[in-house]
Amino acid sequence: MSRQEIERSILQQMLYGADANKLPLSRFKRIQSPGVLSIFRSLYIMFGLLSIWYVFTKREAIVSGTFFDPLEFSNWPNFTIFGFSLLFLWVALHKFYVASFGLSLKSISLKDIEIRPASDNLDSILNRHLDEIIYFFQATEYDLVIIEDLDRFEDAEIFVTLREINGLVNANAGVRRTIRFLYALRDDVFVNTDRTKFFEFVIPVIPIINASNSIDMVLEQGKRLELDGRLDRQFLREVSRYLDDLRLIQNIFNEYAIYVANLETDDENTLNANKLLAVLIYKNVYPRDFEQLHRGEGNLADILGRHDELVAHEEVACKAEIAEIERKIDIAVRQTPSDLKELRQIYAMTLVQMLPANVNSISLDGQSWIALHSLVGHDAFEQLIALPQITFRDVYNRGQRIDISALQNEVDSEKTYFQRKAEIEANLRPTRARACNGFASLERRSRRFEQPSSMNSCVQAPTL
Repeated sequence: MSRQEIERSILQQMLYGADANKLPLSRFKRIQSPGVLSIFRSLYIMFGLLSIWYVFTKREAIVSGTFFDPLEFSNWPNFTIFGFSLLFLWVALHKFYVASFGLSLKSISLKDIEIRPASDNLDSILNRHLDEIIYFFQATEYDLVIIEDLDRFEDAEIFVTLREINGLVNANAGVRRTIRFLYALRDDVFVNTDRTKFFEFVIPVIPIINASNSIDMVLEQGKRLELDGRLDRQFLREVSRYLDDLRLIQNIFNEYAIYVANLETDDENTLNANKLLAVLIYKNVYPRDFEQLHRGEGNLADILGRHDELVAHEEVACKAEIAEIERKIDIAVRQTPSDLKELRQIYAMTLVQMLPANVNSISLDGQSWIALHSLVGHDAFEQLIALPQITFRDVYNRGQRIDISALQNEVDSEKTYFQRKAEIEANLRPTRARACNGFASLERRSRRFEQPSSMNSCVQAPTL
């Protein structure tokens, strides 16, 4: 939209917003609907024309003076008709004179030749009709003009023109009040300090809704339509981040109510509320792409057309991810002790590293001693590693106590020895179960050859 079109729109909204009867001298004429007084006006014009016609027919008597004889009350019809005709003629001339102020010669057209002033398409519309704007404030009682949505045209010069007009209107002697122009703009229309220099007073507007609190408005609309039980809260939280306009949210849920009323014709709620709401959000956020979807075009249509390709691509990616996870699990399993003996060796090695050099035996109570080479298989191993302190003896038969309370954290800070022992035993049970199943299967296959006997244990070989 050009600057002249913007200014013409501002001028039209300003002038056409007031009653036409309050601006009789305006050059911008508007259609007026006849009211009740139009009946009396038409009667007035009819009687006025009749009186003028009657006076015209009596013009010779009026000129000679016999029309006014006698000068008594009995001759009141002639005086009344003559006075009414003069009044009607004066009112008609006055109306014509007042209407002439609204006439202007804009162009001269001689068939296909039209002559216009060169400045007609170059001058500012607001500056050209400045007298109309001043007359508007002189004839009306408006003292505040609210201007919004001009920032979307990305033209800062229009605000300079409006500021000049505001100053001229307030400086006019015919306007006996202060006229204020209020602008609703984005913060980035004027950069740096130009914004504070241009406007006399700046009021920050805190948005009612943004991406952080839009979920509250969405839940409120869902409660209004009684959809709390049908909509997934997590889904609403995810989509609300893309809804930052209250009117947009209201329109989405209003359309939802219309679609539900037309699609759910029976008592059964067969529609998925979340999917229907997702489509309506897409329809309102991307209306152009939604319109192209009807013709099989647009971004969404392209994605739907590539469904098989995208599924195959995701399947390959998932298989690769599964293979990588299985590889890591296999590595982790290999790093885990496979049996209790290996677990004991890990704790025994850590304990030996905590002891000084030349130690050959340790003791729980200082009386019975355990050689280091037999520590892993000793019956008191689990009691030993659970103690906070133990006694050790070196090759010179010297005894001394040492604190081993940090032994568990040195090996594993998350799981204790007994927890890891329980895990190892739990992992061994499926192996025994599989062995039992295997032997049981072998038992069934060879039943016709065996002698009647019972298996005492799941690990006993079948008798053939």
